[in-house]
This record gives sequence, structure tokens and C-alpha cells, in this order.
Amino acid sequence: MKEYTIRVAKAGMLEASCLPHMGGTAASQEALAMPRENEEVQLKVLDMETWEWLDVRAIVSRSPEELPGADKLWLYDWWGGEDLVEEEPWAIKILEIQEEPAEEVKVAPKQEISLGRMKGRMLETLIRRQQGEDA
Repeated sequence: MKEYTIRVAKAGMLEASCLPHMGGTAASQEALAMPRENEEVQLKVLDMETWEWLDVRAIVSRSPEELPGADKLWLYDWWGGEDLVEEEPWAIKILEIQEEPAEEVKVAPKQEISLGRMKGRMLETLIRRQQGEDA
């Protein structure tokens, strides 16, 4: 059985006046809300074994009996560090792990710099440092 965690805001912390002054939006409020139970939801969970954040499509429940064979889901308070929102873990049945699209990495072309030019820059830097120390 695997264990996952999510960060949620405790009840009363998601009022409209709470997040906007911190740059929050309705979407960020929804992301911090307690997950809906016994229906398919999108979540960002932390895999406690690999320490990877995963975007998942899952079903969660406070009652493990409602989701036989499900993994554990610990709910931590987003505002309070390591404070648990509930003492007992919820159940999570992951339906799909949604992979992030791979981004193409572009390598900048290598620029050849002559040794003489490099030496000149090194001397300039040393002279500037020396002049800065004498001032």
C-alpha cells in the first residue's frame, strides 16, 4: 500500500478575502479546498516513497472501506507546515497519473573565445578588483 499526501486549507481559511491579497485566484482556492469525496477529482499529490509531485485523476474517501484496495492519503494543512488536517488518513484510488508534456531543451551554440581575449577579461577583472580594494 502506497502513501500520498496533499496540502489543503482548513475549514474557514478559503473565504474570498483570504487568498486574493496573496495573489490567489478562484483556481488556487479550488486547488486548496478539501477534495470532493467518492467522485473523480484532479489532484496534485506527493508520493511519500519517491517524493515526486504527481498530477492524478483519482477517487478519494474519508472511509477506506468505501475504496477497497486503495492507498493512503494524508491531508496536511497548507498554512501550518506539518499539521495534519485529519488524524486518520483518507483512501485514494488513483485512476490515472497524468504525465507532464516533455519540454524540448535547446542547447545554445558554443561561442569560441580566443585565449588572448579570455586572458584580457581576466586581467580586466583583476584590475577592477584591485582598484576597488584600494578605494
